[in-house]
Amino acid sequence: MTDAPARLDRRAFVSAVALGTGWASGSDTGPAAANGPADAADQPEPAHSFDLWPGPPPGAPPILPVEKLQDRSPDPRRRDRILTGVARPRLDYYPATAPNGAAVVVAPGGGYVRIAIDKEGVDIARWLSARGVAVFVLTYRLPADGWHDAAFAAVADAQRAMRWVRHHAAEFRLDAQRIGLIGFSAGGHVAAGVLADGEDARYPPADAVDRAPIRPDLLGLFYPVLDMSPRLAHPLSRKALFDAAGLPDAVAEARLSPNRRVPTAPPPAFLCCAMDDPSVPPDNTLAMITALKARDGRVEAHLFERGGHGFGIRGTAGQPASAWPELLQAWMRSQGFLDPRPDGRAMAGWVRHFL
Repeated sequence: MTDAPARLDRRAFVSAVALGTGWASGSDTGPAAANGPADAADQPEPAHSFDLWPGPPPGAPPILPVEKLQDRSPDPRRRDRILTGVARPRLDYYPATAPNGAAVVVAPGGGYVRIAIDKEGVDIARWLSARGVAVFVLTYRLPADGWHDAAFAAVADAQRAMRWVRHHAAEFRLDAQRIGLIGFSAGGHVAAGVLADGEDARYPPADAVDRAPIRPDLLGLFYPVLDMSPRLAHPLSRKALFDAAGLPDAVAEARLSPNRRVPTAPPPAFLCCAMDDPSVPPDNTLAMITALKARDGRVEAHLFERGGHGFGIRGTAGQPASAWPELLQAWMRSQGFLDPRPDGRAMAGWVRHFL
C-alpha cells in the first residue's frame, strides 16, 4: 500500500486535511490490533496507517513474527500500549491541526524488544500536530525476530520512512525540505543510526520511493541509547543488538555506536535527558553532543537534574524535565519548523485552489 495517498479520493483528501482530521476515505492499512478502543479520547487514533514496504520487508524470515499488543495501563483513558513481534513496519499519520508544511517522523523507544506506542508515539504526535507539524509515528522491526541484518532492521525502516514521507510530500502538502526525525530511548538509537549512515541505505531499492533523500532536516534525541560500550550502553538494547549482530563484541560495539559515526555537517539537533536516568547513562547524550560539535553541528541540549528515564510528556509532572516540550517548541520555531503557520483564510484559499 506504499502509494496509498495517491489513490485516495481527491475531495475527501482535501476536506480531511483542511479540517485536520486526516483521511476521509480509503482503506486503513494498519492492523486492527494497533488501533485500540475509540473511547480513549485523549489519545486519538491515527488518521491513516501506511505500510512502509510494497511487499514483505527486506530480509524477511520464512515465518514472519506474530504481532502482540499489550496495554500496561489500568486506565483505559490513558493507554500505555506496547507492541512486540513487528511483522509490518508502518507509519501512523497524525495530520497537523493547522498545517505549516513541516513534518516529523517519530521513533518510539522500547529497548529494542518492544515499541512504546503511546507515551513515545501517540502522545508526542498529539502534541506536535497541535502545533502545526504533521507527524508520522514509525513502527519498526525488532532485532530478535529473525530478519536479515537484524541489528540494523530498525534503521532500515527509519531510512525508508524518511524517503517515504519525502516521496509523498506533495500529496500531504508538506515541504520536502522540512522533514525531521526524532527518537526516544532506543528510538533515539534508531534516529542516530539514520544520521550516521547518511545516504547509504541499509536495504536495496524497492521502488520509486527509494530515489528520495534520507537525511533528516532536523534531529531530536530524547534520553537516547547511543554508545554500546559496557560503561555507557543500555543493557537491554545492547543485548538485543549484539545477539542479532552475531559479531565479536569489539566489532559490534564500533558498528552499533552511532555517536562514533557522525557525518560532517549534520542537521540541527536537539537533545535532552535527565541526569538521574537509571537506565541509559546521561553520558550517552554528552558523547553525542561532543560528536555533533566536532562535526560542525548546531546543537541545543538540555540536561535536567531529575526526570528519570522514559518520561515522554506524561511522566514529567513535578520534575524539572517537564520543561522539555516548551523548550523543544521554541527551538523548532527557531529552525523554521513551526513558523509560518497558515491562518484560516490561507487554508481556505488553498482548498479552493486544490478543488
